[in-house]
Amino acid sequence: GECLWTGNMCIDKNAAVNCGGSYAVSCAFCPQGHGEPWCNGDCMWSGKMCVSQATGSRVDCGGHYASSCELCPQGNGEAWCNGGECLWTG
Repeated sequence: GECLWTGNMCIDKNAAVNCGGSYAVSCAFCPQGHGEPWCNGDCMWSGKMCVSQATGSRVDCGGHYASSCELCPQGNGEAWCNGGECLWTG
C-alpha cells in the first residue's frame, strides 16, 4: 500500500523520513521518547532535538523555518505551525 504503520500512526510512505531503522512523518517524531539514539538516517541530532539533515538545525514550520518546532508560532499560534516538520498540539 501507500502507507507505513509507525509510532501508532499510519503515514504516507512517500512523505516519510527515514529515522535509521524506523520511519516517521518528520524528524521531530523519530525519537519517540528515546532521544538521540533514534535520530539517524535522513535526520541528525542537533541541540536537544532531531532535525532533518537537509535543513540542518532548522525545522520546516510550513511556510517558514525556525530553530525548533516550539519556536514556529512566534506568537501567532496555530496558523504559523501548519505543516512541514511540526505539528500543532495546543
